[in-house]
Amino acid sequence: MAIYHFSMKTVSRSKGRSAVAAAAYRSGQKLEDHYYGLVHDYTKKSGIELAQIFTPDDCSPSLKNRQDLWNAAEKAEKRSNSTIAREFEIAFPQELNQAQRKAMLIELCEEIVKRHGVVVDACIHAPHSQGGTDDRNFHAHVLMTTRQATPEGLGKKTRELDDRKSGEVQWWRAKFAELTNSHLEKAGHDVRVDHRSYKDQGIDREAKVHEGPATTALRRKGLENEIIASNDLIQKRNDIRAANENSIQEYYDLAKKIDAAELAIKDRDREKNNLEDCYQTYWDFQKIYENFLVDFNATDGNKAEQAQVIKDHNFTEHLESFKKASLVLKQEGIEPTRPPEPSLLGKLSKVFKKQNVEAEAVPFVTFSEMQSIEQEYFTPIFQYIEQARKSEKKRLEEEKRKAKESFEREQREEIARAEKSRQKALAVEEYFRNFDKTGLGREFDNELGFIHESRMGYIGIMTQLQAQSYVENDFKEFNKYTKEKYELIEDLIPKLNAEDLKLIKKIIDTDKSVTGVDITVYTDKATKVLEERKQDLEWRSTKQETTYTPSPAPSKRKDNDNDFSM
Repeated sequence: MAIYHFSMKTVSRSKGRSAVAAAAYRSGQKLEDHYYGLVHDYTKKSGIELAQIFTPDDCSPSLKNRQDLWNAAEKAEKRSNSTIAREFEIAFPQELNQAQRKAMLIELCEEIVKRHGVVVDACIHAPHSQGGTDDRNFHAHVLMTTRQATPEGLGKKTRELDDRKSGEVQWWRAKFAELTNSHLEKAGHDVRVDHRSYKDQGIDREAKVHEGPATTALRRKGLENEIIASNDLIQKRNDIRAANENSIQEYYDLAKKIDAAELAIKDRDREKNNLEDCYQTYWDFQKIYENFLVDFNATDGNKAEQAQVIKDHNFTEHLESFKKASLVLKQEGIEPTRPPEPSLLGKLSKVFKKQNVEAEAVPFVTFSEMQSIEQEYFTPIFQYIEQARKSEKKRLEEEKRKAKESFEREQREEIARAEKSRQKALAVEEYFRNFDKTGLGREFDNELGFIHESRMGYIGIMTQLQAQSYVENDFKEFNKYTKEKYELIEDLIPKLNAEDLKLIKKIIDTDKSVTGVDITVYTDKATKVLEERKQDLEWRSTKQETTYTPSPAPSKRKDNDNDFSM
C-alpha cells in the first residue's frame, strides 16, 4: 500500500542548527563550516542512494559545489535568528524501485528550482539496517536555500514559504501527491495517495504523530516514549477500525480503558520519579549548604563579599530548588527531619542506593529552619544583590547612552572633516583652474630660449607641489615649495620683458587669491623686484627715445645728373 508523507522544516540559527551540518549529514560527506569553525564528517554514513544539487541555468558556478553553497548560505544571513535553509522531507511509495525514485525526485527538484529560483540539495536515504526500522522507508531530504540564485551568488530572500496564509506549503503538498500518483501510474501500479487529512477525505482514521530522528532512534533500541506509545495506540485503534467498522462504540470503550490504564501507569511513574528527584535535591542541598556556609561566614559581615559568595556558589538557584523539593515532600506527607519510614525507603530505594544515605540520616538544615535563616540573614543580601544589579543595569545604560552620543559626535565630526576636505579639493581645483588662466606652460619664442622655458616649467612643478602640500595640510612643505618657487621667480624677473612680466604678475596675484595661506613675505618681495624691473624697462625705453637721432634720407639722383669735377 502506497503511503504519503510530505513535511516542511527549517534550519534556523535560533535553534542552534547549521545548514552546513545538515548538508553534510544528508549527503554523507565531510564539510567544513566556516561560520561556526567546525568540521562535520559523515563519510561513514551508509544508505545514501543519491546526493545531487539542482540550480538555475544562469547561477554562479560556486553554488554548484556543496561546500561553497552552504557556507555562502550561512554567510548571507547576518541575524542570530536567521533561517538559513528550508527542507522538504518526503517519503517514496514502496512500489517504486531505485531508478523510479530517482526520476521522481529529479522532477520534484526541478519544479522547486523553476518556481522559486533557489538552489536545491537533494539526497535519497535508504532504510536503516538496524532493528525496529521499516525496510520500506525510502525517503528523501530536499534541502533548499532561502535566497534566490543569481550569476553573482545568493540574492533576494524568498518569503512565500514562510507565510502560512499564502497557501504555498499546501500547494506543494498537493503537487507532491500529484507527482507521486503520476509516477505510480507510469510504473503500472493502481494504488494512489492523497495529501488530504483523514477527516477531509471522510475516512474514520486517526493520524499518527510524526516520529522524528530522536524518537526513531529510541524505537530502534526497543525503548519507548510518549510519541511511540501514542502512535502504537493509534495504530491499534486504526487496526480495530479496519477490522470491524461496526464496533465503533466498543472500540472507544476499549480505547478509553487502555488510555486510562496507561495514564495511570504514567502518573504513578511520574509521581515516583518526582519524589525521587525531590528527595535527591533535598539531600544534595545539605552538602551544598554546608560548604556554602564556610565561605559565607568567612566574610565577616561584608555585604559585597557575601554577595560574591552567593554568586560563586550559585546559592540562589540551589535554595529555590531546595524549597520547591521540600514543599513537594511535605505535600506527600514525607518529613525529612526524621529517619525515613521503611515504606519510603522502598519507594526511594534508587536514591538511597545512589547516594548511600543511611536510614538514620538527619538533615543538616530543615525546610523550616531554612525559612527562618533566609528571612533573617539572606533576604537583606538578596535585596543588596538586586539593588547592585539595578545599579549595574543603570550604569550600563548610561555607558550605552554616552557611547551613542560619542558615536554620533564622531559621525558629525567625520562629516565635517569630509566636507572640509571636499572644500579643500574644490579650492585646489579652482587654484589650478585660475593658475591655468595665467598661460603658464606656453612656449616662449624670444631671446631667453630654452633656459627661459625650462624655468617657467619649473615654476609649474613647484605650483603642483604647493597644491599637494596644501591638500595634505603639510604647511611646512608648502612653505618650502613656495620659497623655492619665489626664489626662482625673483631670479627670473630681471631677464623678462614687459609682456612676460605681466604673466609673472598674474601668477603672483593668483597665488595670493587661492591658497588661503599668508605668503605675503614671498609675494611682496617678488612684487617689489617685479616693479623694479618694470621701472628699469621703462627707463631703458625713455633713454632710447632721447638719444637716438635718425640719419637724413639720401636725395634721389636723376638719371641725367652727372657729377663732374672740374
